[in-house]
Amino acid sequence: SVSTFDLAVALKQCLATQELFLYPGQLEVFPNVKSYGKAGKTVEYNAHRLPLQPGSGSTLLNEDLQPIRGNLEQFFGAWDTAAAGQDMDELGKALTRARKAHRTRRASRSNRIDSWKQDLQSEMEQGWTGYGQTNQLLKAIACYGVVFESLSGEALVHYVEEIATHCPGYSQWCRHQHEISKRAEDWASAAENYYWALGTTPKRGRAPQGGNNIVCFNRKRAEDAQSRIKTAVSELEARGELPDGMTARMKAIAQLAKCSFTTLQKYKELWQPQEHVITPTEAVSTTLSSPSETSTQASKAASSEELHTIAYMKGEALAPDHPPSKPPLDRKGEGTGRGNESFPQVESLLSETVVLPVVSHPRTAQNDSSHLEPAFDRHDLSDVVDGIRHQIKHLGWTVAQVQQFIADNFQGKRRAHLTQYELHLLLYRLWQVNSSEY
Repeated sequence: SVSTFDLAVALKQCLATQELFLYPGQLEVFPNVKSYGKAGKTVEYNAHRLPLQPGSGSTLLNEDLQPIRGNLEQFFGAWDTAAAGQDMDELGKALTRARKAHRTRRASRSNRIDSWKQDLQSEMEQGWTGYGQTNQLLKAIACYGVVFESLSGEALVHYVEEIATHCPGYSQWCRHQHEISKRAEDWASAAENYYWALGTTPKRGRAPQGGNNIVCFNRKRAEDAQSRIKTAVSELEARGELPDGMTARMKAIAQLAKCSFTTLQKYKELWQPQEHVITPTEAVSTTLSSPSETSTQASKAASSEELHTIAYMKGEALAPDHPPSKPPLDRKGEGTGRGNESFPQVESLLSETVVLPVVSHPRTAQNDSSHLEPAFDRHDLSDVVDGIRHQIKHLGWTVAQVQQFIADNFQGKRRAHLTQYELHLLLYRLWQVNSSEY
């Protein structure tokens, strides 16, 4: 007698090896693999209908799996013949391997290295179960020899050949027995060049490799969109049909380039006229020309100038007759700690007039979206924050869209990292997007 459950597991694994997978009503085995059941609750095996009942559609199959006429006597006779020809020793070995493989697959795999080792061992213990498995099995043996046995050279070649020729099913299923030495040498060389012994220096770079081409695909789409925008602008300029107004220009380019306003906003440097870009006043431009330029100047100053601490940076009380001219800000990257030349101060900028765009079509900027035009006290950030909220609410953007917009316009920054000047600039650009939708 044999274990019912072990027999069920062996049947399932044997069929799966031949790419025949169990499915109710299509391919079933009796006994089936069942769950153990909780305490006090028994889980039964699937019930088998009585064979060859009239009108049931049950029939016997010949060796070619073709239906033949038969009755219960023939069924029991075939059953007895199969039982008499069963090699119980071979079946017992198969059941042991199947049950062990079943436990291994179901075990909790908290350690990836142990899991990998167990998988390779199970594969070698199972051996050949059919034709066309030689290369896969030799690869597994060579991999195990390099990684877990620390073998190389001739010792690895001998190990691969020795294990392979003693694996179950070798004499029956392996069609490369006449060249097994050459195959073992080839796979040993390949494995030695690809894998390395556990605990030694890796032979290959370990940078993570993407499982798909999402990044490349997105980059390709972005490049395609930019190319279409450039082509559309060139064609419109060549025909003299490139509008001066921002909204009209966006509509013309979007129609010709087959892209959305959102895409145009993302690559506005490709089409936006110079008069629609914020131009700082002359007094401000000497201090702050652009966010990127400011960052460059700041980094150069930080590396070339000597940093001197002042009283409030040391936590000491300031002398009454030397009050700080500007209170330190709690936002990272601002304040007077690095000196006036290292980080341009924003107070002088905030006192200047923010230049709004000169729009060629008054209807767009004045009539349809006048209620969106930013108006705020430059020394009161609460007005700016309220204005930003109003613009975002009118756009109907999600949090993710707002974060992406800020990152695209301010060199990857987040909202909390924006300076006072950049907050004003953010409000202006949101107003600009709102205006373009009218």
